[in-house]
Formats: sequence, structure tokens, C-alpha cells
Amino acid sequence: MPVFKPGSNWGELYGPALEVKTKEEAQKYLQDLAEYFQVNALEGKYRSAEGALELAKNNLGYYIGYYGEEARARAYELFGIVHPAFGKEV
Repeated sequence: MPVFKPGSNWGELYGPALEVKTKEEAQKYLQDLAEYFQVNALEGKYRSAEGALELAKNNLGYYIGYYGEEARARAYELFGIVHPAFGKEV
């Protein structure tokens, strides 16, 4: 699992998600990402456990939307996410 550092860019935060193979790894990844946001989010509402997890899922869903259909479908299934604006139909 990646170690998220303050000031990480989108590729550093979300790119490693494409390497996740199991739902267990996906849940650990989301938890680690949410913990990063609890400390580093600019908006206060994303510093709570719920808000940080919501931000992690929404941003990951958005990021994955730029990849091909197969990668999106796999990530959406593993992480239990969708694109925040378009759902599963990007």
C-alpha cells in the first residue's frame, strides 16, 4: 500500500489504486486515503472520518473515470465506488 505524503498530487494519491487486486486491499487503500484526508484536507468537513471517506471515494471515482471501461468496471467493483457525476456510465 502506498504511503500518502502531504502535498501529494492526484496521480500519487489515486494512481496506485489501479494496482489493487482484492476487495480487502481496496478497503485498506480507502481507509489509508481517508486517514490522509483527515489530516490534510483543506475543508473542515472532510477532516471527520465520514467526510474523509466520502472525499476519498468521490475523488477516486472521478480519477478512475479517465481510464478505459475495463479498468473502471474493475475499480468500481473493488472499491464500491462510482463516478460522482456520471455514476457507472462514464
